[in-house]
Amino acid sequence: MKTCLAAAVLSLLSAPSFAAVDMKDPKPQAIEGQVGKFLEPGLFWLNGNDGVKVLIYSNRYATENLRYGKKIRVMGTAPMDWLVLSAQVLNARTIVEL
Repeated sequence: MKTCLAAAVLSLLSAPSFAAVDMKDPKPQAIEGQVGKFLEPGLFWLNGNDGVKVLIYSNRYATENLRYGKKIRVMGTAPMDWLVLSAQVLNARTIVEL
């Protein structure tokens, strides 16, 4: 199980480009871009490197050091909620500054 999980994480990290979030895929996904407008602590827009705007859900502690324009990589999953606030949404598990 650990080997399978490690292989999945490595494949995400070694992907040459980070595309828009696949909203039908429950597996962890990654996207890179710049921090956009904050709607509230822990909820902000990410302007993806591929030109797609993604609404990122996190918590206030994970985002307290983020500022507008900062380049980041977000790894997370598409939400399984029935209420969709945007065409592109990601529940962040990790946020890494680039």
